[in-house]
Amino acid sequence: MRKINIATGFLFFLTGLAIFINTFYFKQTLISDNYLGAAFFPRMVSVCLMGLSLLLAVPAFLQKEEREKEKKEFRSVINADMLRPAAGAVMLLLYLPVVQFLGFSLTTVMLFWGFLKLAGAGKVSYYIIAPVFTAAVYGVFRYLFLVQLPEGLIGF
Repeated sequence: MRKINIATGFLFFLTGLAIFINTFYFKQTLISDNYLGAAFFPRMVSVCLMGLSLLLAVPAFLQKEEREKEKKEFRSVINADMLRPAAGAVMLLLYLPVVQFLGFSLTTVMLFWGFLKLAGAGKVSYYIIAPVFTAAVYGVFRYLFLVQLPEGLIGF
């Protein structure tokens, strides 16, 4: 499990770092306190994510294990059952840069539909709920919390 812990810790550290860096592009809301703006909670979560990923990776990096045992454990974890979670992780990583270009609404609906497709959801009602849920989240953040979400090409 040593290599897997190192790789996972490294990937989650990079994800947390990317989230932390992107919070500097958030627009400040009407709240005048610089510490409690739109970026506060994402920064807090990203710092926790980076810290926990270091707690996973550093001890694994420092310990030494037998190579044969490590190879068997790696093969038992990397298999066909991991394709769906890996595809979901890739979709989440692609979401961050695409949301800046296409906007929150369109990108979130596409991500929602992608996750439904990965899960094998066949009901049409699930696919109809995606834009309704996205519109509700957009409305809450935009008009209740006064957080400016990425607008992208379509303007909302």
